[in-house]
Amino acid sequence: MEELQETYPTVQFESGNPTQTAVVVRAINELDCSLEVKMVQKGNTPFAAQVYNAVQKIPKGETRSYSDIAREIGNPSATRAVAGACARNNLAYIVPCHRVIGSSGNLSGYRWGIAKKRALLQAEGAELRFSAM
Repeated sequence: MEELQETYPTVQFESGNPTQTAVVVRAINELDCSLEVKMVQKGNTPFAAQVYNAVQKIPKGETRSYSDIAREIGNPSATRAVAGACARNNLAYIVPCHRVIGSSGNLSGYRWGIAKKRALLQAEGAELRFSAM
């Protein structure tokens, strides 16, 4: 747990379960983004928390658009705000914002770069229709 906390200092984990912690560490190390782990990133707004909860529900190998997420959280005009929340997400493998793409299908805006976003999606078996903008 200490190693995970050092790696992600802005995260406050809600579970002290060592088994769950081991699974999270393994997931990060193996880039397995299929886990749902209940946690709170310190400093998040309630809006960002809604976005991250919605993003965690996207199945491995699938994508959603920023506008899909905005509609899902009940704020259809907040597409840019959803993109902003994804840009501030520092838990790339646990809150899989790489699964959120432009409404045209283009890969855009990823904190760790488009190449990493593409690699993660390809590793998950996602069908990519277009290339990065």
